[in-house]
Formats: sequence, structure tokens, C-alpha cells
Amino acid sequence: MGTKVTVTFPAVERVALATPRVLVIDDEAPIGRMIKRLLRDTAEVTLLTSSRQALALLEAGEDFDLILCDLMMPELTGIEVHAALAQTRPELLSRLHFMTGGAFTQRAQQFVRSIQTSCLDKPLDAATLRALLASAKPRANEPG
Repeated sequence: MGTKVTVTFPAVERVALATPRVLVIDDEAPIGRMIKRLLRDTAEVTLLTSSRQALALLEAGEDFDLILCDLMMPELTGIEVHAALAQTRPELLSRLHFMTGGAFTQRAQQFVRSIQTSCLDKPLDAATLRALLASAKPRANEPG
């Protein structure tokens, strides 16, 4: 006669992983469309060419896993977007990364050295974007 062994595993709650959400803020629409194409299979990408509109969206409570913001824009610069979010939505600062074409002011250079997140050089490549998205801290699950 053999020994009977019963193994019981704890119940595991099934959790659906949400598609990562990315906000791209760039006054140059072709840059945003390129990022959207590069990430279309791995993320839901929202593109805004107006930094004021993007700031309003974020201050209204919209949440994203990753925010890519151009450093130099005509309405509000990336520096100004960062400063506003530091006051109204500081929890988003760790998700806010900047992009630059390379031509920026001394003030912008000082800002880039002071931030905790990255500043990516344009043109961006798919591997860099995917790695950044993979390392992004997921947003809190929304009730629903």
C-alpha cells in the first residue's frame, strides 16, 4: 500500500494586467506619431501637441504609467510642466521623462542635471522607448 499525499495551494486571485498608458507631450506632431507607432503593440499612447492641454489633462486627474515631454515647447516648456506638476501632482514626477532635440538653454541644461528622471535625445529609438516603458512604475489600479 502506498502513502496518500494531499497538497492544497492557496487560492490565487486572477489579476488582469492593464495596458500601460503613455502620454506624449510634444509640439512637433510627427515626433509624437513616431512614438505612437513604436509603442502601439505594447501601450495605449495619447499624443498632445499642446503642453497647456496636457497639463490640464494631468491636473484633472488623468493617470499615465509614462509621460514623455518635450523639453523646449512654445506654450509651456517641459521645465514649466515639471514645476506645475510638482505643485499639483507630485506623484507623477517619477513617471515624467523629457525629450530634446539638443538645442536648449543654459537654464534647461541645469534643469536636466537636477531631475531624477531621464532626458532622451531625439530621434528616439524603439529599444530605448520600450526599455523605459518596461521600467516604468505601473499606475495605481483604477476602481472599476
